[in-house]
Amino acid sequence: MGSVDMAELFSRVGEELRTQEGSRIHRQLREATSGSGRLAALLQLSAMAEATPQGPGRLDKSRPAATEWLLRERDAGSDQERLALLNLAVQFAPTPGSEEQQPLELRDHGQTLTAALLRRQHVLHGCGRPEDRAANALYLRQLRDVLPEATSKKFERELESVLAAADEQPAADEERPFKLPKIYGGLHYKLKRTSALVNPAYVEGKGRCLVANEDIPPGSVLITDSPYAWALGSDRWQTHCQNCCRRTLAPVPCTQCAAVVFCSAGCRQAAWSRFHRAECGILEHLRGGGLTPMALMVARTALTAGMARLRPYLARCDSYDITDVDPAAVYDSLEYDAVFDQVPNSAFRSILDAIRRGTLAIYLLRCLLLTELAAPPAELDERQQLQLAALLLRHLESCACNGFQLSELVPAEELGRDADDEPEAVELGGAVSATMSLINHSCDPNMTRVNHGRHLIAITTRTVAAGEELQDNYRALFHEAPRAVRQAALLERYHFTCRCSACRLHWPMYDRLSAVAPRAAVRDLLETGAQSESDGEFRSAAQAFAAAAQLVEADHDDPLQPNRLLVDCQGYLTRCLWLAYRL
Repeated sequence: MGSVDMAELFSRVGEELRTQEGSRIHRQLREATSGSGRLAALLQLSAMAEATPQGPGRLDKSRPAATEWLLRERDAGSDQERLALLNLAVQFAPTPGSEEQQPLELRDHGQTLTAALLRRQHVLHGCGRPEDRAANALYLRQLRDVLPEATSKKFERELESVLAAADEQPAADEERPFKLPKIYGGLHYKLKRTSALVNPAYVEGKGRCLVANEDIPPGSVLITDSPYAWALGSDRWQTHCQNCCRRTLAPVPCTQCAAVVFCSAGCRQAAWSRFHRAECGILEHLRGGGLTPMALMVARTALTAGMARLRPYLARCDSYDITDVDPAAVYDSLEYDAVFDQVPNSAFRSILDAIRRGTLAIYLLRCLLLTELAAPPAELDERQQLQLAALLLRHLESCACNGFQLSELVPAEELGRDADDEPEAVELGGAVSATMSLINHSCDPNMTRVNHGRHLIAITTRTVAAGEELQDNYRALFHEAPRAVRQAALLERYHFTCRCSACRLHWPMYDRLSAVAPRAAVRDLLETGAQSESDGEFRSAAQAFAAAAQLVEADHDDPLQPNRLLVDCQGYLTRCLWLAYRL
């Protein structure tokens, strides 16, 4: 693995700071009032020499490795196992045009890749979805156009047979567009991809937020945001597209490395243009050694921006004042300035946190210096390198408070459990969305956030009254965990003490909430929603549960405490929304 073991590096840093000379540096760290000041102190440590990428930065393709996966596939016991092995063969097989540096006699000429794709097409007929078979056939068709003549002739008959059969199936959508829902109330004039029914505001002690300017019913889509940067956990690199985060049974490999896959050639090209071209050669440095998806997400933030965009911010790397943000300016989370303005809460962080994130920022800097980010003519002097490291530190801190988890709600039967069990949210990675980060926390939120691939969608789960703040849940709902547990988790991760109604009034957990029998109209809606959910019509089910929640709210005569029926309706609505927008 071409990466530094961060746990071992943190240990070495700690040991050095406990020496007589290290105590002086430790004092400088404690007295530093800026990110660049803390980094300058850390760079005096001899251990920082180890915060340097080691070994190869790219997981290279290999014909022997691909051939080994093909040989193992012949002995596989099930179609699912065969498919997994063939996907690895596709991932590692050299692609035409990527072997120029190899001697002619060692080149693969696309033969192993073609053989793996043909065998995968046959296996997909037994265990794949129509869209996966179509995607594999489309990639085969695209590959045939660039194969050397000798390889094309060798597989000509089988290629024609497979592609002719594929022509009888629905065609693959190369672009694979996201079908994002329509935003309720029209689009805001200033907040991109946000409803006109909410406005930005500033609340003393809480910072920026979003407030409803009229009553908004449950089930209303208020935001459909695209993240500035995102990253999958490395355990998802073989099964999910790096660009759109879709699960795919017929992945398309990177043409240069064997580390990541995509759902289509279109997504591969989009990712290559946005970030993967730059990161492809250092991805192994960012994969292991205890690094989380957050580290890759921060690296991609810098790579997506590019040095031309980052350079004006180098001198502002230590500025955390958001009071100079123009309230009349357009707010777009796809612009770097919105990402830069996210508050990192540096003043609330412990010295240990500063040391760990500072060490990681130095390591990320040295990884990025190996990419085109700092290549001539964007070459950086020593001072600018320190400022860039401080920018990375700023994003490491702000992502800890403002980053969002990307998840996939998986039905119980797909996890090998009883079909009647609740679906489970499985973590995929994380995303940076400046617009979503405007939404503050409540243990009794009025919205839920679901993700559609890499896209984030905010949908109300109860009526949001005019003048009420839009609120999400960062950790646990009031009825799922005791108040003390919720408060401690929020203080540790987000550095605030929650003052929502559930916390101030000590609302009980679920089993102690008052039980309310649904009236006939509510009962009918709940039955309709349950039937729609059973039929797989999740959006229809969500509409029914949203209508039920609105009726229960209207009947509820105690605004200081919800009842169990309202909590149930909101839970049903949230579950169906997750299922409706899963890919």
